[in-house]
Amino acid sequence: MIELKITLDGQTQMSRQLMVSSAALADFTIPLRAAAELMQKTFQLNFDSRGDMFGGWSPRTRSYPWPLLEKTGAMRKAFFTRIEGNTAVLGNSTSYFKYHQLGTRNMPQRLMMKLDNERKALVVKIFQQHLLDSMKAFK
Repeated sequence: MIELKITLDGQTQMSRQLMVSSAALADFTIPLRAAAELMQKTFQLNFDSRGDMFGGWSPRTRSYPWPLLEKTGAMRKAFFTRIEGNTAVLGNSTSYFKYHQLGTRNMPQRLMMKLDNERKALVVKIFQQHLLDSMKAFK
């Protein structure tokens, strides 16, 4: 039995146990990278849509000449992926990201990272295809 676990910025988003022979799988790097790439594209699309992928971002209370959450572009560029064994870690390296992602008493939550049901289904398909390909290689 193999466990698939996806964590975004320290919070477990999905955990599944897969009933397959571990001998059929030597390395999860390929599907982990594919799933991480999918999620990174999703985060950028969410920025492009001003948060519409995950419910939208609350408007500012004052007007500024730059797009919401993009004064310098640093936070948008700071998303990262790290593959550690059979785990993909996705996050944002800016110190202030968590305040926007989670919200505060004085600032509304503006979700930038989320593993929604549509993306969960796509991640599962990535792993299913990897399992099929791996099992075909052992025939």
